[in-house]
Amino acid sequence: MINASSVAIFKNHHSEVSVSYTPFLPKDIGNILCSTVGGIAESSKKKSVATQFLRFLLLPIVQQYIATALGEYPIIKGIITNRKFNDQTYTNRESFELIKTAQNPPK
Repeated sequence: MINASSVAIFKNHHSEVSVSYTPFLPKDIGNILCSTVGGIAESSKKKSVATQFLRFLLLPIVQQYIATALGEYPIIKGIITNRKFNDQTYTNRESFELIKTAQNPPK
């Protein structure tokens, strides 16, 4: 979740992207979901759709955007073509499991 001021700043720099607020309670100023981590709940009824979304997050263009525009670390080493950002790689055991599952989804 991110706050309303973060959305305003994002919209100012990325006016071509459609972003909106999602109120959770009456009179709530609204927040949007901003996730740089992902997974599939064991109880999910739409695992294939969730897997497709995780595969989308692993696309090189998405990883590059997450690293360069959002300032987060990509989970795939060497995915960033700009050498300035290429050393900013975050990997851990969970990341490798996510990649393995997304590349070879359960049948």
